[in-house]
Amino acid sequence: MSAPGSTGGPRRIGPSQPPAVVLKEPTPRGFAVALAILGLTIAQLILAVLAPDVPQFHGTLFYARLICYPVLMIATPVVWWIARRRVGSTRPMPWAGFALIMLPFLIDVSANALDAYNSASWWHPVVQFVDWFLLGLGAGVLLLRGAIRQPWVLGLLVTGIGAVLAICWEIGHWYALVRGGAAADVAYTNTLTDETLGTLGATTAGILFWVWRARRSRKTPAGKRSHLHVVKD
Repeated sequence: MSAPGSTGGPRRIGPSQPPAVVLKEPTPRGFAVALAILGLTIAQLILAVLAPDVPQFHGTLFYARLICYPVLMIATPVVWWIARRRVGSTRPMPWAGFALIMLPFLIDVSANALDAYNSASWWHPVVQFVDWFLLGLGAGVLLLRGAIRQPWVLGLLVTGIGAVLAICWEIGHWYALVRGGAAADVAYTNTLTDETLGTLGATTAGILFWVWRARRSRKTPAGKRSHLHVVKD
C-alpha cells in the first residue's frame, strides 16, 4: 500500500531530462587538405636543406625556400582570418581556396625532389601553366565570397590577379636565381615564356569561372537575383 499523502505512482530518481550532449563541429575537409599540403611542403624543404649533396638540390636555394614558401602559403589564410575578425564575420574560412593556392608550392618542391625539371624537358612549361591555373582557381573561390554578380567581372578579376602574380613571381625568380648567373643570357626569353604560360593558366581559370557563373545566373530565377543599383544624387 502507498503511504498517506503519496500519489501511488513510481518515484522518479535523478534528473527528469537526459544530460545534454555537446556536439563538436567537425573540422572542415578543406582545412585538413590545406594542412596536409603545408606539412608535406615543409617536410620536403627540411629534407632538401639537410641533404644538400643531392644533385637535384644544387642551385635551387632551398634554404631560402624553407623560409619563403611557408610564409607565402599561410599569408592568405592569415590575412583572411584577421579581416574576418575585424568585421565580425561568422562565415567559415574558404579552406578549399587556400588549399588550391598552396598546392603549386607543393608541386614545385616535389618536382625538384624528383628532379623533374632536369629529367623531363616538357615538365617546366606544363607545370608553369598548371600552377597558375590552380592559383587562378583558388583566387576565384575566394572572390566568390564577395558581391561580384557579373560573370565577366569575375572572369577578368581571376585573370588579372593571376597575371599580376605571374609578373611578381618572375621578378622574384630572376632576382633570386637568374641575376648574374650562367643562365642570364637566356633569362629574357625564359621570363617572357613563363609569364605567358602563367597568364594563360590564370586566363583558363578565369574563363571557367566566367562560364560557370553565367550558366548559374541563367538557371537562377530573375526574382531571386541580386542586382546592384546605382543611386544618382
